[in-house]
Amino acid sequence: MAVLPGSQSFGDRLQICQVRRTFYAPMINRFLILLLLFLMPCVSSGRTSRFRAMWRTDPATSMVIGWELVSGRQSRVIFQEDGGTQATWRVHFPDKMVSSKGMQNYFARIEGLQPDTRYRFVVRDSEGDSPMLYFHTAPGSPDIPITFIAGGDSRNNRSARKRLNKLAGQIQPLAILFSGDMTDMCSAHEWQEWLDDWQLTMTADQRLIPLVPARGNHETSNSVLEDIFDIPSPDAWYALGFGGTLIRVYTLNSLAPIHGRQTRWLADDLERMGGGFTWRIAQYHFPIRPHTRRKKERLDQQDAWGGLFHQHRVQLAQESDSHVAKITWPLKPGKGPGSEEGFVRDDAAGTVYIGEGSWGAPLRPADDAKSWTREIGSFHQFNWLCVRADEMEVRVIQADKCLAVQPLRSLSYGALPDGIACWAIGGSDHISLRPASDPMDEWVSEAERFPPIDLGARSSLQIPYRLSETSSVQVEFINSRREVIRHLSFKRDAGNYLEGVDVRDLPAGRYILTVRANDEVIMRRIVLQ
Repeated sequence: MAVLPGSQSFGDRLQICQVRRTFYAPMINRFLILLLLFLMPCVSSGRTSRFRAMWRTDPATSMVIGWELVSGRQSRVIFQEDGGTQATWRVHFPDKMVSSKGMQNYFARIEGLQPDTRYRFVVRDSEGDSPMLYFHTAPGSPDIPITFIAGGDSRNNRSARKRLNKLAGQIQPLAILFSGDMTDMCSAHEWQEWLDDWQLTMTADQRLIPLVPARGNHETSNSVLEDIFDIPSPDAWYALGFGGTLIRVYTLNSLAPIHGRQTRWLADDLERMGGGFTWRIAQYHFPIRPHTRRKKERLDQQDAWGGLFHQHRVQLAQESDSHVAKITWPLKPGKGPGSEEGFVRDDAAGTVYIGEGSWGAPLRPADDAKSWTREIGSFHQFNWLCVRADEMEVRVIQADKCLAVQPLRSLSYGALPDGIACWAIGGSDHISLRPASDPMDEWVSEAERFPPIDLGARSSLQIPYRLSETSSVQVEFINSRREVIRHLSFKRDAGNYLEGVDVRDLPAGRYILTVRANDEVIMRRIVLQ
């Protein structure tokens, strides 16, 4: 049994008492009574509860521990790498304290940790220590598999919610991606119950599974997520990278304005950061095309995000809100033959949409399948993802059929416990996704079919193209790091053009010149400056 700094074990103190008994026999009864009164704060549990773990920065080297302080003073986290010595315990005082939903929530933002490492900790205050708990940092290498559970809409059906929470702990994922609607009315009582139920996700070895939360329509404000989960952004949209360059997870906010700052942020992060990861996942609350007729279409999300998902190869999107189960074929925005509701199947570079949130919320009929829907159903479920460098495995865990589950004993790197029931998807218990090839390779290959354009001492470049209809034309010079160095856009009527572009201040280098008309590529050439 570990002895924490600043304390002795109860057994050690009794040994001291037994030695002293030889010399102070006439006083032993009084001494023992006084000693037990003295030791009570040391051996009793502290008044802390409703523990949770999250991330604000690099999941490989950080962890946020959250808890409610019921009573006591000077609450802090005492932690060490599992297996450490008495000298390796560290103390971290809270970085944030907030009163919300009838609770005093404390958050310790711990940094400087080792990747893929198990840490044990207690929360100590003036009244004692919490039980010994654990957390596990994310791997820092893309060579190590990462598992997630992804779902949403736990709402007000506590029996189903508890069943799925317990199941999550038995499966032992690295983290849980939760896409909104934790409670029904967002009341203090409901949030306290929700956090009590969330303790069931704690694993058999007392590990806290970190939560990556998104806002749903039953969260009345962004500040609720800030106060309960200490999310990284007051806007409730943010991104986290896992496994070095393995996967980047985008959490979006369906309740904030879709166009404007949020979409500009998404486009910028996908451009600057997303291309450096093998996999890209998005989670948000409202499904773009719901699979129940009781929910409305989200054309603003389709217009703002659908094209970005396809352009930047977002391979998977987790949606919620409808309280049904669905999985689509890979899709891209499109109209015309083969399309339906603004999407067309694209097995080579499309986005698979999964969801739609039934972590205990009242189920709805799954009565709005599309031509590109792969499977659809209505039952309590969440998705299990195993992400590797060469494959992403997606399973739908059917909670009511998971009987006699044998919990995993430690963090899963791709294993599932015995007794887990997976929804049949086209006759298989899972689907496999493969990472998209780098679009830069495709662009270069296409551009190199023609001789390169050497600008030499030219001050302008004449670009020939033909338009069959009035179009929005975009001209881009993209360097080898996928950065857009020059971007021009203009409106042109149907006709033949020789567009003059000023290249005098274009930095020296090799570029891919891309010309698009109404978002369709009409030219790619290599340009040398």
